[in-house]
Amino acid sequence: MNKPEDHWSIKAEELRKQGKLEEAVKYLDKHTQMEKSFKTKKYWFCKGQNLISIGKFEEAVICFDKESELNPPNFDVLYHKGLAFFYLKKYVETVECFNKAWEIKHAEFMKLNAQGETLKNYKKYERALLYFDQANAIKPLQYEFWYYKGHALYKIGKYGEAMDCHNEALKLKPNDPEIVSENLKCQQELKNTED
Repeated sequence: MNKPEDHWSIKAEELRKQGKLEEAVKYLDKHTQMEKSFKTKKYWFCKGQNLISIGKFEEAVICFDKESELNPPNFDVLYHKGLAFFYLKKYVETVECFNKAWEIKHAEFMKLNAQGETLKNYKKYERALLYFDQANAIKPLQYEFWYYKGHALYKIGKYGEAMDCHNEALKLKPNDPEIVSENLKCQQELKNTED
């Protein structure tokens, strides 16, 4: 049976799906008031996402910071915090968040892979396969991650690194005109610095 405060979070999710994001934020606030605590799992993350959707980027960053205080930092929180910084045109902070997000995802994959390798070396193949399957189940980064990171790197003058990110994005979304255009800008800037 649902707790009474769950009504507000369910209503907030319905409104979010309908694109009524400001109303959804209000219902999430009501949910939190019912809980009498801002320690609800993922409350701050969801509120931050909704705030990004309605263009309140500074408030979103504050929400992601609060989420990180309550729960261990994870890829999604850092990625969305990086997006908020991107829209605020704080490109150095964007790159820092994206780098931390990538490190978390990469570390998770490497840990599972190493556990699988260890078990394989001890000829515990069935258990090793479980870890390899978990490692393979880690979602690859979306092209947007690489696109936004590349754009932020471009803005801070790291054209070579930006091109690397755009190339990763193009692997996932080949021939995308926006990514190709960004990559060409980077190539031109690199050429200009060489002259």
